[in-house]
Amino acid sequence: MRRWAAIAGIAFVVLLVASIVIVIPAPTADKSTAKILKWYTDNREIAFLSGALTVLSTLAFLWFLGYLHHALSMLAGAARGLSSILLTSGIYTVSVATVTALPTAALAITANRPGVAPSDGVVHLLGDLTNLSITLIGVGLAVFLTVLGLLLADGALRPRWATRVAYVGAVLSVVGGVSGFFVSKSGKANPLSFAGLIGTVLFVVVIVAVSIDLLREPAIQGAS
Repeated sequence: MRRWAAIAGIAFVVLLVASIVIVIPAPTADKSTAKILKWYTDNREIAFLSGALTVLSTLAFLWFLGYLHHALSMLAGAARGLSSILLTSGIYTVSVATVTALPTAALAITANRPGVAPSDGVVHLLGDLTNLSITLIGVGLAVFLTVLGLLLADGALRPRWATRVAYVGAVLSVVGGVSGFFVSKSGKANPLSFAGLIGTVLFVVVIVAVSIDLLREPAIQGAS
C-alpha cells in the first residue's frame, strides 16, 4: 500500500502540472470578451482535457492523502492529531481545486454552443469565478503545507529538508490567497497573488519529495 501511495503522489503531480500547463495560454478575465471566446472556441478540447486531468489528479491525491492519514494516525503524540488536520485540509484543497475546473469547462461549452451568443457578463463572470476559486485553493494549501511542515520537522515524515520548503510554501499561499480577493476594476489579478503560484510549486516539490522517500522505504515509522 505504501508504494501505491507513493506512485499516486507522483501521478498526482504529473496530472496536476499537465492540467495547468495546457491552459496557460487561455486569456484572463480582464481580457475582452471576443478574445476569451475565440480562445475557448479554438481550444475547446484542450479546456475539456484540462478538466479531465484535474479530476484524475484528484483521485490520485485522495489515495496518497488517505495513506498518509492512515499511517500517521497509528503513531503516538502530535503526529496522530496532525493527521486529522492534514486529512481535512487536503480534502478541502483538492475539492476546491476540482470545482475550479467547472468554470473553465463551462466557458468552453458556452463559447461553442450553436445559435447562442454568450453575454459579456456571463463570460467575465466565469473567468472571475476561476480566479476566485484559485484564491480559495491557496487558503487550504496554507493549512495543508503548515501541517506537512510540522510532520516533517517532527520526523513523522521525510525528507527533513522539505520542512522549510513546506513552511515557505504555506506563507506564500496565505499571501496569494488573501491578495487574490483584491482585484482591479477590470478584473486583473492582484500582482501579489503570484505568490500563490510559487506556493503551489513548492507544494508540488514537497509532495514529490515525500513520495520518492516512500518509494525508497517507509517514511512513516511502523507503516507498510
